[in-house]
Amino acid sequence: KIKIKNFISRFNIYLVMSQEFNSKDDLYNKIISQLDTILKNFGSTSPSEREKFKDQFRLGVTEAEELVQQMELEVRGMPVTQREPLQKRCRTYRKNLKDMQSELGRILSNSVNSADRNRLLGEINSEGQNDRIKLVNTTDRLNATSEKIKRAQIVASDTEVVAGDIVTEIKIQGDKIQQALESLRNVNRSLTKGKIVVSGMITRMKVNRALMWIIIFILVVMIGFVIYYKWIY
Repeated sequence: KIKIKNFISRFNIYLVMSQEFNSKDDLYNKIISQLDTILKNFGSTSPSEREKFKDQFRLGVTEAEELVQQMELEVRGMPVTQREPLQKRCRTYRKNLKDMQSELGRILSNSVNSADRNRLLGEINSEGQNDRIKLVNTTDRLNATSEKIKRAQIVASDTEVVAGDIVTEIKIQGDKIQQALESLRNVNRSLTKGKIVVSGMITRMKVNRALMWIIIFILVVMIGFVIYYKWIY
């Protein structure tokens, strides 16, 4: 029963992880669709609109990268049969993001003049610095989350070992209890046989006592007759 409960518990955990992964996967595809729309419309927009689209694109890429990182962490806790195809999917998602970023760079290179390109490069460098800071903070959070997951996995593994020992101990105690019950049954059978024997002995004693009194009575009667005929009659 404990093994079944452990199996159900693990199955529920994997089910929740799978549902969370699918939810993040749907959100990722939605963001990718938005980024693809931005890339398609970027070349036909005005410079002011391009700035807005560029900010939206950068924000979407950051959100998509965080989703991929979270998905990769969840995949590590899944069974091997599910892990390999999902890891491949995560690698494909990362490649798609890099390809989209390269495509945006190509569009920017083809759609702005040298002055605008220099201005944009300066902004990108400044914003890149901010992105690096955000990436470092995000990496720290992910590392902390990864450590928590590792500790949780260690605790789960220890719990599983302890549960296995408990199951083994319960099985041993169950065998001992079964042996004790069998011994008790044997004792009950012996007591029943002894009771029958004692009951037979008591019956024989009663019969023997009755015979003894009958014999005594007969002897007394015979003695009485002898005395009567010899001394009186």
